[in-house]
Amino acid sequence: MTWWYVRLKIMLSRLINGKNKTKGAMEMKRIIGGLLVVAACSSAMADDNWVVTGASEERGTEFSIKKESGLITKNKAGDDIFVVVGRVTYKKTTKIDLEKWYVKYSDCINKQGQLVTLSLGGDYLYENDFVFNAGSIASANAEFICAAYEYALTEMNKKGI
Repeated sequence: MTWWYVRLKIMLSRLINGKNKTKGAMEMKRIIGGLLVVAACSSAMADDNWVVTGASEERGTEFSIKKESGLITKNKAGDDIFVVVGRVTYKKTTKIDLEKWYVKYSDCINKQGQLVTLSLGGDYLYENDFVFNAGSIASANAEFICAAYEYALTEMNKKGI
């Protein structure tokens, strides 16, 4: 049994036995969505510090997100965003590009928008449109980032008084 399956069983058990069934159902959808993203990627770990989020056989590229690199912040326009460190590995040449990727919170809520790519220094490079479940690399990366964003917000909200 994998770690995510055990974690899912524990969470589902807590939700099913909880007092508020409606809230539990909504929370269950979020948890299952996040865990499915993690589960889909967990078998494709590049190493212990990176999670593979997608690959293009045609271009010979692999896309990964650095674990624990997520940061809730604002872009220059003042929008709430979640930023991660991303890696693009080119299999044929073994070249590796390191970048920052972010998604606006409003785009996560709408399940569509732009995945913005920055240099590690924070300079704008380009953006890709995404729609959840579209099957593109940008969509897979954005879904993963949004799931991590939701998790970070949930954890942050637990820390108040």
